[in-house]
Amino acid sequence: MLILADKASSIDEGRQMILENIKNGKGFEKLIELVKSQNGDVSYLEDTSKFNRARIIEPIISKKIR
Repeated sequence: MLILADKASSIDEGRQMILENIKNGKGFEKLIELVKSQNGDVSYLEDTSKFNRARIIEPIISKKIR
């Protein structure tokens, strides 16, 4: 999507932009903005302990794809 919008010239450049925005908090800020715009309850994003815990938790391990 970043390439189509002329924001990145390659997949690797786009990946780096995305990772940077996750690390610097801009991605989370955008998620909060999107949830608020749909009248969602952002308190669940700010405090994830409000979610009910699953009774059964099963780990799933996958190979890392680069």
